[in-house]
Amino acid sequence: MILVWDESAWEDYLWWQTADRRTPKRINRLIKDIARNGNQGIGKPEALETVRLGRFAADS
Repeated sequence: MILVWDESAWEDYLWWQTADRRTPKRINRLIKDIARNGNQGIGKPEALETVRLGRFAADS
């Protein structure tokens, strides 16, 4: 799986690594789970209001 980060998201991720070690660990756990299980894992995908019905944020 290739991860693609938005520039501001990557900057936030790097900032969290110095500000609070728990948050990047949770993010890493979610990324690993998504890689293994798609949108059926530990995350809570929410239906998007502005996209076609039946689509979820994790599907985009």
